[in-house]
Formats: sequence, structure tokens, C-alpha cells
Amino acid sequence: MVKRPEFLGLLAASLTGVTGASSAGAQAERRLRVGTMPADFSGQAFYAKDLGTYTKVGFSDSEVTALTSGNAIAAALLSGSLDVGYSNVLGLAGAHDKGIPLVILAGANMYDSREPTVGIIAVLRGAPIKTAADLSGKTIGTGALKNITEVGARNWIDANGGDSTKVKFVEIPDPAMGATVLAGRIDAGIMNQGNYPTLGKPDDPLRVIANAFTSIAPRFLSGAWFSTIDWVTKNPADARAFIAAMNETATWANGHHADSAEILARYLKISSSAVEANTRVTYASTVSAALLQPSIDVAAKYGVIKASFPARDFISNLAV
Repeated sequence: MVKRPEFLGLLAASLTGVTGASSAGAQAERRLRVGTMPADFSGQAFYAKDLGTYTKVGFSDSEVTALTSGNAIAAALLSGSLDVGYSNVLGLAGAHDKGIPLVILAGANMYDSREPTVGIIAVLRGAPIKTAADLSGKTIGTGALKNITEVGARNWIDANGGDSTKVKFVEIPDPAMGATVLAGRIDAGIMNQGNYPTLGKPDDPLRVIANAFTSIAPRFLSGAWFSTIDWVTKNPADARAFIAAMNETATWANGHHADSAEILARYLKISSSAVEANTRVTYASTVSAALLQPSIDVAAKYGVIKASFPARDFISNLAV
């Protein structure tokens, strides 16, 4: 069973003064609509729903919708059909660069070189590809073009004796990446371990040649929870409550892998053992400009955005 009581007690204490105390029934109905992705890296949304955290922070109703990409979530926020959502930081930097009025509220998944779960470049075990230079003239699969996966791989190649301009990148859905490499349709794939649990194991037919994201920084914030500036301006109490929920859920999830695996498995309709077979994501319980900056800088380096900018510029003043 998932352990809820001690988590909810901690959250109740942390929210004193955040949502605004009122007598029972005095608050107006408060509804929260969250957009997420069906993966461990954005699992906080599922955990907060299952644990009753949204209710605890003051929302009378909450709805979690799983979409396929951060771009789809951003479009839903801008259309008004969602209130808050998840995206990778590089995608949010691109939106900021274009003047799209989005703002970061809370941290999501961290990249940590000690326990990499994403940005893993893999090839067939018998392939003659061992170094960055060996990728010249080769085709690499990435979950999305001009995203953190592609620019992370380019950065690693260029930092380790290769030339990323001589590599062809093609878009392959993350869940199909391993099968596409195994079929020989691409020379290498940038893998998410959550979609390929045996990656890196001795008997796996694929071989890892790099944890590419480490070339960006040993540790950085890869994903974040965000909203539109308009929604935050009109709903500051709801924004604060959501931030508190995500921060506390991050702390809980980092210390309760077995319990979070049970919840995530239920939402993803897979076994909890399949979730636990992977290296689990570490979530950020605060938003740090220093941890956001590496994604912004590498986006500028590879032309995804026109120029770098201070990460503080797109963090909400309500974020902690």
C-alpha cells in the first residue's frame, strides 16, 4: 500500500499561510487541470493526484491529462484547456525566445550524471562505433528534433573529438527507439531508459557509448512545471498551491520509490516491477536558476534559440 499519512501531515504543515485559511465551505470551488506526459520524468502529477495532495492544498477538483509532448501541453495551456503542465526546459526556453508568455513554477526531473536515465546514446553491440568520431556519416535517432536530446548529443559529439555537422539526426518516437536501432534502420539512438529497461545490462543487444547529457552539465534541471503568465497573474493563490504540491510531491517521490512505482504503474498500465527495473528519476523540490541555465546555454549554442538569457527571466516570482 502507498504510504500517505506522514506525507500529507508534512504537506499540511508546509502550507500554513500559503492557500489562505478559511472555514469549511467558505472557499469558492477551485479546480486544477494539469497536463503531463506518461513517463517517470513527469510522474509528480500522477503522485499528487493519487495521494490526494491537490485536495490537501485547497483544490476541490483536479484533472490530470497525459499528452504526447511538451509542445502539445503548451498549446493546451495557451488555448485555456489546461492550467499548468510539464515540459523540458529547452522547449520552454524556445517558447521564451519566441515571446510566448509562459513561466516556470516548479522543478520536475533532474539530470544527474551519477544516475543517468535519459540522453543515453546506444548502438548495436557488434557495431564498430565506439567514439564520437565514429558517428561521422551516421544516422542517429532522437525523440524530437531541435530538442534537448538532439542538442545534448551534438554537444557530446563536438566535445569528444567528433563533428556533429557530419551526423544526420532523424525523429523517432522514444518508445520505438530501441527497436529501430535493433532493426538496423538507424546507426544509433538517444535512449530513455524508461522505455528500454535492459539498457546497459551485460546481456543487452545494445551497447551504451555515451551519457550525452553529462556534456551539458553533471547535474541540471531537465524538466519543469509551467503555466501561462496570464493564468498565474489571475490565479496567484492557485499557482502557489500548485507549487507547494509539486515541491512536496518531489520530496516524497525521491524517498518512496516502491510506492511511487505502484502509482506510476497504475497510470501507465504496466507492472510496478517494470517501473522499478529502471533507474528512477530524481525530482527537484525547488527551482534554481543555476540548474536551469545549462539547458538555455546549450540551446543557444546550437541555434535552437537566438541567444542565451538569464534563467531568472522565465521563473515565476511565486516559485521557491
